[in-house]
Order: sequence, then structure tokens, then C-alpha cells
Amino acid sequence: MIFSMDQNLRITDVSPSVRQMLGYNPEDFIGKDFSEVRKMMQKKEYRISYLNAKKILGGEAIHLSGYELTARDGRKVLVEISGHPMFEDGQVAGTISVVRDVTARKAAEEALRETMERYEHLVKHAPAGIYELDYDRERFTSVNEVMCQCLGYTRDEFLSMDPFDLFTEGSRGDRKRLIAELQANDEPNTKEYHVKTKDGHKIWILLSSRIIYEKGRPKGATGVFYNITERKESELALQKSEERLRRVLEKMPMMLVAFDKSGNIIAVSYTHLT
Repeated sequence: MIFSMDQNLRITDVSPSVRQMLGYNPEDFIGKDFSEVRKMMQKKEYRISYLNAKKILGGEAIHLSGYELTARDGRKVLVEISGHPMFEDGQVAGTISVVRDVTARKAAEEALRETMERYEHLVKHAPAGIYELDYDRERFTSVNEVMCQCLGYTRDEFLSMDPFDLFTEGSRGDRKRLIAELQANDEPNTKEYHVKTKDGHKIWILLSSRIIYEKGRPKGATGVFYNITERKESELALQKSEERLRRVLEKMPMMLVAFDKSGNIIAVSYTHLT
């Protein structure tokens, strides 16, 4: 929408698009004083718009000043107005302003802001370590608080360290192999790894990572991991216990058979099977 005013801030012209934007007709404003727009604005915003109009008459351009207008049907319309002086014989003869409806854009920006806030809250408070990684620089670009607590490093320490130094020798192996493993496919790659904390302790994590591509090449990755040390240690302890039981059964001087509650054979001593 475009409108113009004379030196006395009397509205001289309004484009027909005012109908679609605000539900008014051009005739509702043409020939009337600028104060006619007061009915569409809150008192504070009207005061600002009046001062801006006076600045334009003083020869100053106003760029993208934001307002909330009330349409004829009661709708709230967010607009950005830019205004410029009109000259005649080298003197300011009036003003011309462009009004842009930015309601949809502002709603999208607000929705994006709320989404980002929810994402940041999720990343910050999720019961898992979460990070983003830049492959070219071989550095973390972001880590959440859980990751800091789990591995004992500060956020600044993480951002300046080589991420692959966290892996134990057994998990890291060949660096190229590890990177290839993490880049295995487009789907999230989930695997267990043995990593080191800042104080030297070793813990097991279940890491799910996904590659970020840029122009067809791997640019970085996002990862989510859980500390599974307790579960992993229980599994290893069970394996050792089963191995000890197997060795005992192998050395028994008689044949022994173990059954579960359903009557299925779960273990047999091998001494008398040959």
C-alpha cells in the first residue's frame, strides 16, 4: 500500500490495496488529517508515527519502521512503513510512504523462534550427550551440558580439542577406518564405543551419528550418545561368569546337564561326550 501527504500532514492519496490489507477504502482517508490513522494504532505507536512523519517533512527518510495496525474487521496487521520526502522546486512538498504487510513473515519468524527455543531446551536438558562436528576442521562446533558432565570437559575445552582423542585405542584403531565407519551410510549409524573421560576413566557409550552433507560431500555430523557403562560392564561380567562355568563343566569327571524351567538343556559338560 502507498499513501502520500502534503506539508500539513493531510492525506492526499491512498492506493486501492488498502482494501485488501486493512478493509478500508481510499476515500476513508483521502482529504483527511493524518490523525485519522489514530483509530488503527495504539497511542504510543501513533505518537511514533507522527514524529516520523514530521521528520520526513524535515527532509529525512525513514526506513522500515514497524507498527501494529487494527483492520476494519478487528484483525491485527503487522506492517513495516518506509517514508520519503517529496520535493517541489527544491523544497519539501509532502511525504510518500510505502506500507508492507509483514504479518505472515512475523508469524513465521515467531514460529521459527519458538521452534529454536524448544530445540535448544531439548538439547540442553535431554538425558543424552548431543554434539555437532565439523569434519574439515576436525572440531566440535557445539556440545550440550550432559556431554560436558558425562566426560568432564568444559564446553570451551570440547570446542578446541580433537574429537577423535576421546576414543580409546581399542575403539579408535585406524583414524581413517573410524571416520569411514561413522560415515557408513545416510541413515543414523549406531554403535558402541569405548571413550575416555577427562580424568582418565574409560566408559562405554552407545553413539548414534548422522552425516551432514554440503554439495554432495560430508561436511560434518550430529551425534547423540548414551552412557551404557553400567549395562556394558554387566554384560562383560556375565560373559566372564559364563566362560568360567564352561571351563568348570569341561573339567568335571562326570557328565552334567543343566536345564531351564521349561526343560530345555542350557549347558552340558563335555567330558563324557567323546
